[in-house]
Amino acid sequence: MEELFDTFDKNGNFLGVQTKSFCHSENPGCYHKPVWIWIVNGGGRY
Repeated sequence: MEELFDTFDKNGNFLGVQTKSFCHSENPGCYHKPVWIWIVNGGGRY
């Protein structure tokens, strides 16, 4: 099963849900919001 992303236009308006491959295809005309999570211990190592 492929990942599904909420998609938005360049102004942040919700467009619907699309597959990851569609969102990452050449010039699909939509965007998805990324999330990065970093977990760092007290010693500064990842």
